[in-house]
Amino acid sequence: MEDLVRCSDVVYAAQRSQGYEMSRCGTFLSALAVHEREDQPMSHLVGNAGEVFEAVSNLYQDELDKLLALYVSNIRYLAGKVGAVKTVLTNREQAILEVHQASATMHRNKERFAAARASSGAAASAMIAEQKMVSVRSVAEDRMNLAKEQVDFIATSLKVEAKRLYLGKTEELKQSLMALATTNSEYHTTVRG
Repeated sequence: MEDLVRCSDVVYAAQRSQGYEMSRCGTFLSALAVHEREDQPMSHLVGNAGEVFEAVSNLYQDELDKLLALYVSNIRYLAGKVGAVKTVLTNREQAILEVHQASATMHRNKERFAAARASSGAAASAMIAEQKMVSVRSVAEDRMNLAKEQVDFIATSLKVEAKRLYLGKTEELKQSLMALATTNSEYHTTVRG
C-alpha cells in the first residue's frame, strides 16, 4: 500500500508539473503574440496557440484536482488506516510478550517462595520471604494485568479498524479507481474533441 501511495504521489506530481509547463508554454506564446504585433497573421496564430495551451492547461489542472479529491486522497487515507492496523498489531504482539514475561516471573517467584519456605525452619524468615513474594507477585500481577488490558484494547481497536476498512473504504477505493478512469477518459475526449 505504501508503494501505491508513493507511486500515486509521483505520478500526480509529474502530471501537475506537466500541467504547469503547458500553462507556461501558453503564457510564453501569448507574450510572443504581443511581441509579433507587426506580423498580424503570425501574431494571431501564436496568440491562438497560446490561448489553446492555457485552456488545455486549465482543463488538465481541473481534472488533476478531481483526481486528487477522488483518488489520491483516498489512497493516502487507506494507507494511513493500513499503517494504523500495522501499529495495532505490533503493539498487540508486544503486549502478549509482556503477559508471557509477567506470567513466567510469577511462576518463578512461586517456585522460589515454595523453596524458601521448605528450606527455612524459622517462621520469621518464612514471613520475610512471604512478604517479599507478595510484593514481587503484586508487581508481576500488575504488569500482567496491564499487559492483558493492552491486549484487549488493541484487539478491540484492531476489530474496529478492520471493520471500518472493509465496510467503508473498500467501496471508496473502487469508486476512486472508477473516477480515475472516468476522469482520464473525459480528459482525453475533451482534448481530442
